[in-house]
Amino acid sequence: MERIRRLAAFVLGLAMLAGTGIAVYLVWHHENEVYGDTAVDLGNCPQTETVNCEAVNSSEYSEVLGVPVAALAIPTYLVVLGLVAIGRRKPRGWGHAFGLGLAAVAFSGWLYYVSVTKIGFLCLWCLRLYAINASIPVLRRLRPGAAHSRCWRNPGPT
Repeated sequence: MERIRRLAAFVLGLAMLAGTGIAVYLVWHHENEVYGDTAVDLGNCPQTETVNCEAVNSSEYSEVLGVPVAALAIPTYLVVLGLVAIGRRKPRGWGHAFGLGLAAVAFSGWLYYVSVTKIGFLCLWCLRLYAINASIPVLRRLRPGAAHSRCWRNPGPT
Protein backbone atom coordinates (compact mmCIF):
# COMPACT_ATOMS: atom_id res chain seq x y z
CA MET A 1 0.00 0.00 0.00
CA GLU A 2 2.81 2.40 0.73
CA ARG A 3 4.09 1.93 -2.82
CA ILE A 4 0.70 2.90 -4.22
CA ARG A 5 0.63 5.99 -2.00
CA ARG A 6 4.06 7.10 -3.09
CA LEU A 7 3.38 6.37 -6.75
CA ALA A 8 0.09 8.30 -6.65
CA ALA A 9 1.82 11.26 -4.99
CA PHE A 10 4.67 11.15 -7.51
CA VAL A 11 2.38 10.93 -10.54
CA LEU A 12 0.13 13.69 -9.19
CA GLY A 13 3.18 15.89 -8.60
CA LEU A 14 4.37 15.30 -12.16
CA ALA A 15 0.90 16.04 -13.49
CA MET A 16 0.81 19.32 -11.57
CA LEU A 17 4.20 20.35 -12.95
CA ALA A 18 3.11 19.45 -16.49
CA GLY A 19 -0.16 21.32 -16.02
CA THR A 20 1.66 24.39 -14.77
CA GLY A 21 3.90 24.33 -17.83
CA ILE A 22 0.95 23.97 -20.20
CA ALA A 23 -0.94 26.76 -18.44
CA VAL A 24 2.06 29.10 -18.66
CA TYR A 25 2.33 28.26 -22.38
CA LEU A 26 -1.37 29.02 -22.94
CA VAL A 27 -1.15 32.30 -21.01
CA TRP A 28 1.92 33.31 -23.04
CA HIS A 29 0.05 32.54 -26.27
CA HIS A 30 -3.09 34.34 -25.10
CA GLU A 31 -1.20 37.50 -24.19
CA ASN A 32 0.67 37.50 -27.51
CA GLU A 33 -2.43 36.72 -29.55
CA VAL A 34 -4.70 39.29 -27.88
CA TYR A 35 -2.28 42.08 -26.97
CA GLY A 36 0.89 41.52 -28.97
CA ASP A 37 2.21 39.51 -31.88
CA THR A 38 -0.70 37.73 -33.60
CA ALA A 39 1.73 35.62 -35.63
CA VAL A 40 2.46 33.45 -32.57
CA ASP A 41 0.96 29.97 -33.01
CA LEU A 42 0.34 27.18 -30.55
CA GLY A 43 2.44 24.18 -31.54
CA ASN A 44 0.99 20.68 -31.84
CA CYS A 45 -2.53 21.93 -32.43
CA PRO A 46 -3.79 21.42 -35.97
CA GLN A 47 -6.50 23.67 -37.30
CA THR A 48 -9.40 21.56 -38.55
CA GLU A 49 -13.16 21.97 -38.71
CA THR A 50 -13.42 20.98 -35.02
CA VAL A 51 -10.04 21.98 -33.58
CA ASN A 52 -8.65 25.51 -33.48
CA CYS A 53 -6.56 26.40 -30.45
CA GLU A 54 -5.96 29.97 -31.58
CA ALA A 55 -9.68 30.69 -31.88
CA VAL A 56 -10.42 29.23 -28.44
CA ASN A 57 -7.45 30.78 -26.65
CA SER A 58 -8.08 34.27 -28.03
CA SER A 59 -11.88 34.30 -27.91
CA GLU A 60 -13.95 36.60 -25.73
CA TYR A 61 -14.51 33.62 -23.42
CA SER A 62 -10.80 33.09 -22.81
CA GLU A 63 -10.71 35.70 -20.04
CA VAL A 64 -12.45 36.03 -16.69
CA LEU A 65 -12.44 39.62 -15.42
CA GLY A 66 -9.47 40.40 -17.68
CA VAL A 67 -7.42 37.40 -16.54
CA PRO A 68 -6.71 34.59 -19.01
CA VAL A 69 -8.57 31.44 -18.00
CA ALA A 70 -5.36 29.41 -18.24
CA ALA A 71 -3.78 31.71 -15.65
CA LEU A 72 -6.27 30.38 -13.09
CA ALA A 73 -4.76 26.93 -13.49
CA ILE A 74 -1.28 28.01 -12.40
CA PRO A 75 -2.05 28.76 -8.72
CA THR A 76 -4.43 25.79 -8.58
CA TYR A 77 -1.73 23.37 -9.71
CA LEU A 78 0.90 24.93 -7.47
CA VAL A 79 -1.40 24.66 -4.43
CA VAL A 80 -2.15 21.01 -5.23
CA LEU A 81 1.60 20.41 -5.68
CA GLY A 82 2.20 21.98 -2.26
CA LEU A 83 -0.52 19.80 -0.72
CA VAL A 84 1.12 16.74 -2.26
CA ALA A 85 4.48 17.82 -0.87
CA ILE A 86 3.17 18.22 2.67
CA GLY A 87 0.84 15.22 2.38
CA ARG A 88 3.17 12.87 4.25
CA ARG A 89 3.22 15.08 7.33
CA LYS A 90 -0.33 16.41 7.11
CA PRO A 91 -2.57 13.87 5.39
CA ARG A 92 -5.57 16.20 5.47
CA GLY A 93 -3.91 18.10 2.65
CA TRP A 94 -4.92 15.24 0.38
CA GLY A 95 -8.57 15.96 1.17
CA HIS A 96 -8.11 19.56 0.12
CA ALA A 97 -6.40 18.38 -3.06
CA PHE A 98 -9.44 16.19 -3.77
CA GLY A 99 -11.77 19.16 -3.32
CA LEU A 100 -9.65 21.36 -5.57
CA GLY A 101 -9.66 18.55 -8.13
CA LEU A 102 -13.44 18.33 -8.10
CA ALA A 103 -13.71 22.10 -8.56
CA ALA A 104 -11.18 21.98 -11.42
CA VAL A 105 -13.14 19.16 -13.11
CA ALA A 106 -16.38 21.15 -12.82
CA PHE A 107 -14.69 24.25 -14.26
CA SER A 108 -13.23 22.13 -17.08
CA GLY A 109 -16.69 20.85 -17.90
CA TRP A 110 -18.00 24.39 -18.13
CA LEU A 111 -15.06 25.45 -20.33
CA TYR A 112 -15.62 22.44 -22.60
CA TYR A 113 -19.29 23.37 -22.92
CA VAL A 114 -18.40 26.98 -23.80
CA SER A 115 -15.81 25.79 -26.34
CA VAL A 116 -18.23 23.50 -28.11
CA THR A 117 -21.39 25.60 -28.00
CA LYS A 118 -20.25 29.22 -28.01
CA ILE A 119 -16.91 29.17 -29.85
CA GLY A 120 -17.49 26.12 -32.03
CA PHE A 121 -13.97 24.73 -31.73
CA LEU A 122 -11.97 22.56 -29.37
CA CYS A 123 -8.47 23.33 -28.12
CA LEU A 124 -6.16 20.33 -27.80
CA TRP A 125 -4.01 22.15 -25.24
CA CYS A 126 -7.11 22.87 -23.19
CA LEU A 127 -8.13 19.21 -23.41
CA ARG A 128 -4.73 18.31 -21.97
CA LEU A 129 -5.44 20.57 -19.01
CA TYR A 130 -8.90 19.00 -18.60
CA ALA A 131 -7.24 15.57 -18.40
CA ILE A 132 -4.78 16.86 -15.80
CA ASN A 133 -7.67 18.34 -13.83
CA ALA A 134 -9.44 14.97 -13.94
CA SER A 135 -6.29 13.27 -12.66
CA ILE A 136 -6.35 15.25 -9.39
CA PRO A 137 -9.35 13.54 -7.74
CA VAL A 138 -8.55 10.19 -9.39
CA LEU A 139 -4.97 10.10 -8.12
CA ARG A 140 -6.10 11.40 -4.76
CA ARG A 141 -8.48 8.45 -4.44
CA LEU A 142 -5.61 6.09 -5.29
CA ARG A 143 -3.90 7.27 -2.13
CA PRO A 144 -5.67 5.12 0.46
CA GLY A 145 -4.88 4.92 4.12
CA ALA A 146 -5.13 7.22 7.09
CA ALA A 147 -5.62 10.31 4.96
CA HIS A 148 -8.67 8.70 3.40
CA SER A 149 -10.40 8.08 6.70
CA ARG A 150 -9.66 11.58 8.01
CA CYS A 151 -10.88 13.33 4.87
CA TRP A 152 -14.30 11.75 4.94
CA ARG A 153 -14.85 11.69 8.70
CA ASN A 154 -17.98 13.31 10.07
CA PRO A 155 -16.88 16.41 12.02
CA GLY A 156 -19.79 16.10 14.44
CA PRO A 157 -19.93 13.94 17.57
CA THR A 158 -20.17 10.22 16.94
